[in-house]
Amino acid sequence: MHIELQRYEHLNDRVLGVVSINRIPLYNSLEPLNCIPAGEYEVRLTWSPRYKRWLPEVMNVPGRTGIRIHAGNYPQDTKGCILIGERLSDYIIKSREAMNDLLKRFKYNEKETHTIRITEIDYMG
Repeated sequence: MHIELQRYEHLNDRVLGVVSINRIPLYNSLEPLNCIPAGEYEVRLTWSPRYKRWLPEVMNVPGRTGIRIHAGNYPQDTKGCILIGERLSDYIIKSREAMNDLLKRFKYNEKETHTIRITEIDYMG
């Protein structure tokens, strides 16, 4: 499974983007500024001691560990991870629904190698 995160809007304390799976846009994203450099990373479903559940972990982020994709709505809900859901203004809603959908996709593709490509795009909207 290939995940693509295209960042398109930088605000004071957050970056908004769109997440596609196998080239199909499915979720919006919210991240803190400057946490994950653009690039391609392996993603594994691993146990999160903090959230006490299996979550996608972005592996080998320079200078960081424990970077995950998880539910949340605002920048204060993350210390460097990727939040997914549906964009409403400058925050995310329906995040748990998006996470449940993403986790199902991991389970259906559990024997595959998963990657995420993070890119910056120009958005003139």
